[in-house]
Amino acid sequence: MLSPCESKALENRICQSISAGTQRLTGNAFGWEWLFLEDVTVDFIQAVKALPGQPIIADLGAAFGYSSLQILEGTSAHVIANDLSEEHLTDLLSRVPDVQRARLTTKSGDALQLDFSENSLDGILALRWMHFLRPAEIREMFANYSKWLKPGGLLCVTALSPNGAITANGKFQAIYEERVKNGEEWPGTMDRETSCWVKSAVAVEHGYLFDLEVMERECRFAGFDVVKLHYLSHEKALSEKGHVGLLAVNKKMP
Repeated sequence: MLSPCESKALENRICQSISAGTQRLTGNAFGWEWLFLEDVTVDFIQAVKALPGQPIIADLGAAFGYSSLQILEGTSAHVIANDLSEEHLTDLLSRVPDVQRARLTTKSGDALQLDFSENSLDGILALRWMHFLRPAEIREMFANYSKWLKPGGLLCVTALSPNGAITANGKFQAIYEERVKNGEEWPGTMDRETSCWVKSAVAVEHGYLFDLEVMERECRFAGFDVVKLHYLSHEKALSEKGHVGLLAVNKKMP
């Protein structure tokens, strides 16, 4: 969907952000890792810090592990860092301080294929990758989150919206708005014909751009109470409202 000129302009903006030290391009063509924390992630880490003992936190799709390192530094938690790329996790292991090494486990593979034990996690972090999923996979992941988390467990999700610099495309915006007007269940769906990805940085041709309504619907459908949900705005981000941020609590009974 992005024209060559649009794609090039976006690449230039992203390169500037990488040069400024706010983003890092992943090694497996699944976008960029942010090297700063959004407010929902800060709140998640503060909530983890308040948990007793040594909570177990899964950082899914962790890329090079910036968020994992922030959890290790700011809390007493044991972190399970997951990513598709073994190389990303090897890089993380090379950078974790020795004093925190015993509290870090790495687990490579597709998050959709993970199999944590039921009620085994105190928190789950899923930053900036659920927009690569198809609708059925999104619903499956939320069900897994509920299954894996203990009652009262914490969930933090961020994902791209249709409104950001990376995804705000006139043609797709028109399609999205028409779908919303028609009451379609998944108006943010992208396929090969409607994809807004920068092809030089993202290998997949499908995805889903979240608005607040769909994020809240799927979260509640899976059995979570929403603590915070809004479009993210950060001075280091490429645009306002480019991402949706969610903080939620698993309300299932013990």
